[in-house]
This record gives sequence, C-alpha cells and structure tokens, in this order.
Amino acid sequence: MKTTIAVTDTYNDRFEDYLAWLSHFNPEISFIRLSCQEGNLQAVDHADGLLLTGGADVDPSLFHVEDPNNLAQNIDHGRDLFELALVHRIVAKGIPLLAICRGLQVVNVALRGTLILDLPHAGFNDHSNQNAYGLAHSVTVRPKTLLSDLTNKLSLQVNTSHHQAIHKLGRGLKASALSPDGVIEAAEWEDGAGKPFFCLVQWHPECLMAAPDTTASHTLAEGFIRAAGERRGEK
Repeated sequence: MKTTIAVTDTYNDRFEDYLAWLSHFNPEISFIRLSCQEGNLQAVDHADGLLLTGGADVDPSLFHVEDPNNLAQNIDHGRDLFELALVHRIVAKGIPLLAICRGLQVVNVALRGTLILDLPHAGFNDHSNQNAYGLAHSVTVRPKTLLSDLTNKLSLQVNTSHHQAIHKLGRGLKASALSPDGVIEAAEWEDGAGKPFFCLVQWHPECLMAAPDTTASHTLAEGFIRAAGERRGEK
C-alpha cells in the first residue's frame, strides 16, 4: 500500500508547494488534506505521517500572553484549535511529524510553550522580510540531535519568513538549531529514544528545492518520508 501523509490546509495556493516538495522524493505518496473547514480531524488516523504547514500567527490567548499592541497578525482561531487538537492526537497515536514555520509554533503551544509575539519588538533581528525562496542566514545545529543526524551538518543555510518564534519551549522539547541572533530555528523531543520522527523547523524547506544548498530541504523530506514509510510497514 502507498505511504499516506496528512497535510494541514494553508487555505491558499501555497498548499500545493508542500505536496510537490514531498512528491519529488516519492511520487507514489498519497495525501490527505486536513482542514478545519472540513472538520476532518479524525482523518489523520489513516495517515502514516503528518505535515503541519506554515501560515498566520497563533492566537496569543491560547498560550496566555497578552497582546496590547496587536502584534499577532491574521489570526484564524478555528485553524488554531483544529491544529492544536491534531498535535495532541498524533502524539498520542505515535504518528511521525514534520512541522514547518507556523507548524513549529503550533506544536510548541500545544505542549504548553509560549511564543515571542514579534521578533524586532523583542530585540531580535527581523526574520520576516527575507525571500522565502532564497537562503537568508545560517543556523547552528546542535550535535547529537535528530536534525544533526538527518543533515549530517552542524551548520545549515536556511530561508526564513517569520516574525514570531519560540519563547518558552513546550514540555519535553529542546532546541536543535539556533540563528545567529539566538532565535530557536528548530526543535524536537528532548528525549527522542524510541519515539516516532518528530522534527520542527522554522524555515521553509518546501521552497528550497533549487537553492544553492538544499541540505535543509532534501534531508528533511527524505527523513520524514522514510519514517512515514516505516510506520506504514509496521501496520
């Protein structure tokens, strides 16, 4: 049977970019589109992996942070609740997870972490006005992590297009990559031994297919697809 990967809806044409990215590495993958508009949360039970896509900011009220300056943008409360429930469901069921940009932030909030509402406002560099399809800056990869195992590197060139980021790490998480200004750019389980694939990145690997250095794209797709295929084989 084909490996099946569930992908959260982006509610715009960017959704197809994620499918094309994964299909490049395995054209036989079948996809399930998960959408709060469809209310098809339980469809993830039929998937061998979940890809949490990028998008708008998470509602600060969901991680108990006040936003008097209205720094959070384009909030979709329905999407937030739907994806938070998805995270809890796949963790309970042991489904491999790859989370990208907003997806990383959703996972962190689901695990009771918090977010920086706006990086420049908090004294960090502006990560939002970079070209999503080009390399923006380096990240330092921490050794002995899933990310270092996947990429076989301790430094990566990545693209970024975000103005929020992890502040307090969620329960059970650790940072696996940092930008030069100290922003957490990737996270994973603090103790991943015996657990399914679980990789959270702040950059957009689906946009790096033609970049000069594709390590931060290709290795994530290959590792995630491999983990999903292994889960399919275990069923």
